[in-house]
Amino acid sequence: MGQAGEKYVRSVGGELVSSLITDTTSMRIEVLRRETVGRMHWHFRQPELSLFWFAKGAERLRATIDGRSVNCTFPGKSRLAIFPAAIEIEGEWNVGPTLDYTVVFLNPSFVGERLQNAITNTTIAFEHDGLTRGLTELCREAASPDNVFNLMAEGWAIQALAHIARVSEKNHQQHTESRRAWVQRLIITCFLCGSTRRSADFRKLRIVSPTWRLRPVLVTPSIFRQVSGRRRA
Repeated sequence: MGQAGEKYVRSVGGELVSSLITDTTSMRIEVLRRETVGRMHWHFRQPELSLFWFAKGAERLRATIDGRSVNCTFPGKSRLAIFPAAIEIEGEWNVGPTLDYTVVFLNPSFVGERLQNAITNTTIAFEHDGLTRGLTELCREAASPDNVFNLMAEGWAIQALAHIARVSEKNHQQHTESRRAWVQRLIITCFLCGSTRRSADFRKLRIVSPTWRLRPVLVTPSIFRQVSGRRRA
């Protein structure tokens, strides 16, 4: 659970019309339905690593996640989201008129015993057939749990945690590579536009990589058009 003094919040707009909540030693599963007209406010910060599955009704999320602006849609099967423990989200949803979703809150002790490194990367609107299939079966079993449901839930949680860790790491690598490509384009633009001496540009570079070293770059006509938007003389 969270440390003493930490504040957690869970404020959701709309009207909660149905809920099925099942607690196990490894996690808590919530199968929820809300009805709303227009946009739905959401303020969320909880001490557990959580997996959301927006089965029906989620269209767009506009929010700040730990101070970072997010504007995200949920097309096709891309209806899963991972929120690390203690991450804060505040914003609004375009949903409805009915929102069906499932939340899995993984027990912090359960997670800590099985992962060497904590999951710290938020991943929104992704597709994963294995997680979705498993959640579908888990929700069906949770509707009428028997004497072995706790064991089944623990087995699913272990497998789901491995999937979540892989997805989170992959998303982090893609973000890092995207930032690296942005830095490379900025360097080329600075050279081509004669702005290499502007301190603001180099402050931006140092934020991304304090150990960055400039290397000779072959500027082809296609690269020149991409970074400058004009033809090379």
